[in-house]
Parts: sequence; structure tokens; C-alpha cells
Amino acid sequence: MDDGQRERVPALPHSHIAPLPQCQLSYDYQMALNERDFFTEKPEMKPMSLACPQCRHRADYQIKWMHRKKKDRIPQGADERDRAIFAKLREHLFRLDDFVNCARCRRRFEIPSHQSMVFLDELPHNMPDEQQ
Repeated sequence: MDDGQRERVPALPHSHIAPLPQCQLSYDYQMALNERDFFTEKPEMKPMSLACPQCRHRADYQIKWMHRKKKDRIPQGADERDRAIFAKLREHLFRLDDFVNCARCRRRFEIPSHQSMVFLDELPHNMPDEQQ
């Protein structure tokens, strides 16, 4: 190493590497169910009255919603935790669209985020579904 060059280390064969120990986990253990397993999902278009923040024009826009309806029975493979979650679930609409274009000025504006999810059992009975 007197001349400023590094000493080269000889490469070792890969046979010196010990094999990794076998993992004790297996894929047949029971996994918790996903929330989507409890619902049937269907996309829907519903009108919503919105006002443009730039030009103040109010109009009805077709907004895309995901109708999540609770299944009539719990899916197979559910444990006690999943049964407790399934008992508390409710049918709801989840808004998929976040922006619309104004019908008058053509500017893009955001739909207010406090209207992103609607529980169908909380709607007044005299109010039709389309006016959410």
C-alpha cells in the first residue's frame, strides 16, 4: 500500500454463505377480512347542486358515487372480530369525483369534502335519494 493503491481483496465463493433458516410462518393461517369483503359495490351517477366559487353560478352536476351495500350474510372465514365489525356496518354512498367543471365559466372547482360520504339510513325518509 506504499504506492497509494488499495489492496485487492480476493473474491470468496458463494458457498461460504450459510443458507437462511426456514421461516416458521405459513400461508395457511387465517387472515383478517378486508372491509370490502362485507359490501357489494356498484358505481352510480347522482345529481348534486353545486355553486361555482369563481362565478357563483349554481347548477346540477352528475357526480359519480360508489354505492356500498352490506351483504346479507357474513363471508366465509370470518372470526369473532370480523363478526363484530359486520354487525356495526351500514349501507352508504362514497363519492368518487373530487372536481367538476363549471357549466358557465368552464373552470374546474373542488366539491366540498364534507360531502364525501353519506349513510343511507341517516337520510330523511321524505327526501329522495337523488338530492344528497
